[in-house]
Amino acid sequence: MRRGLTLGELLVALMVLILFVAITLPIYNRVRSGTLEGLDTDKLRKIYVALSLYESGNDGMPSQNLLGIRSYLGDDGLLKSETDPWFEEKSKSFPIDPEIPSTARRSPIRVSFSYLPDFVTEGKVKVQNWKAALMDPRIGILTCGWHGTVTPTGEPFVARLFGPVLRINMNGSLYRLKDRGGDGAMGNPEALFYKR
Repeated sequence: MRRGLTLGELLVALMVLILFVAITLPIYNRVRSGTLEGLDTDKLRKIYVALSLYESGNDGMPSQNLLGIRSYLGDDGLLKSETDPWFEEKSKSFPIDPEIPSTARRSPIRVSFSYLPDFVTEGKVKVQNWKAALMDPRIGILTCGWHGTVTPTGEPFVARLFGPVLRINMNGSLYRLKDRGGDGAMGNPEALFYKR
C-alpha cells in the first residue's frame, strides 16, 4: 500500500532545501565575484600591454584616451568590464571615461575602465612631468571600479559604488584597493590612481 508524505516530512524536506540554498548561495556569489575580478584583471593587463606598445611607437607619450589604442587591442570587448552594469547597453555615445560622466568627450563604444590621462585632460589631476610620472611605480595608470556593490542611480551611466578598485600601476603591477573610501566616491582620482 502506497503512503503519501506527511506534512511534517514535507516541512523537513523544505527546511533542508532552504538550508542548502542558504549555505551555497554566498559561496556561489564569492566564486562568481572572484571569477569576474579575474577576467577584468586579465583585460587590464592586456590593455596595459597595448598602452605600452602605443607609447613605444610614439616617443614615450601616452595615448590621449583608451580609444587611441583600439588598433592594438584587436577586440573592443577588452574595454568592457564584466561587472559594468551597462555592459550590454546599446548607445551611440558613452562618456569617454566612466569615472567622468559629465565630460563632453564621447565614445562610440562602451569603455568601462578609467585611464589617468583622461583625468589630466579634464584638469582633475595635475601631472607636471609625464615622463617622471611614468617612472613612479606607485602611480596608477588604469583602473576598474565596477567591483563590490554597484547600484545604478537611474541616470544614464551613473552609479553609486562601494567596494574594491582594481588598478594597474605605471610599472604594470596589479594593485587591489580594497575600499574606495565610501559610497559614491567613483571618480575620486586620489583613490583611483594614488591611494595605497
